[in-house]
Amino acid sequence: MRIFKSKIYWGVFILLLNCSSQTDVPPEIRSTAETISADYIAEQIRMLSHDNLEGRGIGTRGGRAAAEYIRGQMKALDMEPSFPGGGYFQPVSLVNMRTIPDQSEFSFSPDGNTIQSQFADDYIGIANCQLNEIAFSGKPVFVGYGIHAPEYGWNDYKDLDCTGKILIGFMNEPPSDDDDFFDGERLTYYGRWSYKYEEGARRGAKAVILIHTDETAGYGWRVISNSNISGRPLIDNEKHDNPVLDATYFITGDLGSKIFSSAGLEFDALFEKAAQPDFEPIELDTKLSLSLTSEKTAIATQNVVAKITGSDPQLKNETVIFTAHYDHLGIGKPVNGDSIYNGANDNASGVAMMLAVAKAMSSLEQKPARSIYFAAVGAEEALLLGSEYLAQHPPI
Repeated sequence: MRIFKSKIYWGVFILLLNCSSQTDVPPEIRSTAETISADYIAEQIRMLSHDNLEGRGIGTRGGRAAAEYIRGQMKALDMEPSFPGGGYFQPVSLVNMRTIPDQSEFSFSPDGNTIQSQFADDYIGIANCQLNEIAFSGKPVFVGYGIHAPEYGWNDYKDLDCTGKILIGFMNEPPSDDDDFFDGERLTYYGRWSYKYEEGARRGAKAVILIHTDETAGYGWRVISNSNISGRPLIDNEKHDNPVLDATYFITGDLGSKIFSSAGLEFDALFEKAAQPDFEPIELDTKLSLSLTSEKTAIATQNVVAKITGSDPQLKNETVIFTAHYDHLGIGKPVNGDSIYNGANDNASGVAMMLAVAKAMSSLEQKPARSIYFAAVGAEEALLLGSEYLAQHPPI
C-alpha cells in the first residue's frame, strides 16, 4: 500500500482558521468546526485507500466496496438519502469502447496514393456513437483551435456549417500572457480536448481530430496512447442528454504534418495562423478514410449522494453541494512490485475531508439554513463522467 505523506489537510485548516478568527461566529458554529479532526480524516483515508479496495477502479469490486463504505458513513451520520425510494446511490451507466486496431483504418489519399497510419503509434480513435462498426470519409476542415469564446472575441468557426464534416485542429488554446485573454498562461476549459469534442458535436460534426504535440498538450504522446489502448468509458448514449460525435481522434504532430503537407500546406504556418483572431476555417484538399471496429462492454458504477435538509422554510429550497470523487486507477502496472494504485491523495483525501465536513454539519443542533448535498462521484478518472451525469440528472 502506498499512501502519500502530503499536506492533505489544508482545506480543513482553512475552514477552521476562518471559523476561529471571526469574532462574530456563533459559539455553536465555532465548537462544531473544532470537532473536525485530522485523526478522523486520516482514518477515512486509510479505509478508502486500503489494499482491500484494490485501487477503487471504475466498475470493479473495489470501486463498489468504496461506494458501499461511503454510503455506510453517510447513514451513520443520519444524513438523508437523496433519491426516490430512500436511495443514496445514483446508478451511472457507462460503456467502454475498445478499438480493435487491425480492423480499423486511418488513411489519407493525396494524389490518389493511400497512406496508412498505425493505431496507437500514429492515432487513437474512439467510436463515441457507440456502434461496433463505423466507416466514413471526406475532406477534413482545419478549424484552428476549434474554439468559440464570445467573451474573448474569438470564433474559429466563423460561418462554417459543420454538419457531417470531419474537423481537425490543435489542442490547447491561443497563446497568451494577458490575464484578460484566455486567462493568460492558465489553461481554461476552452483549451481542454473534451471541450473541443463537445463543441464539434454541438455543431453537428461527424468527427473531431485533435493534433497532439508535447508542447501544446503539456505531456507526451504515450500518455494518450497508453490511457486509451484498452478503450475509453463513455456515458451510455441511451442515458446521455447531449449530442455526440460519431468518432473522436487524437493524432500525432507528425501525422498532422503529413496530412497538411498532402494538401499543400505547412504545419508551422497553420500553427501561426490559428493563433490569430481573424483565422478562417480551411478545407484541406486531401481525402481521409476512417473506420473503427470496436468491442463494446457495459460498465456499472454509481454516485453516492446524501443531504441535510435546510432549517429555513424558504432557504432550504436553495442548495450547496460539496463533492469529491472516490474512484481511482485500480490495479495496473506494478511499481516496485506493488500493482495496486491506492489513490490516497487522489482522491481518498478529498472524500475524507468532505465526510469530515458532513460529520460536523450533521452534529449541529440547528442545521444550516440551506440544504446541503454531499456527493461522492464515480468515474472521475474517465473524464469526469460521474460529475457529468450528476449535473445532467441532479436530485434537486
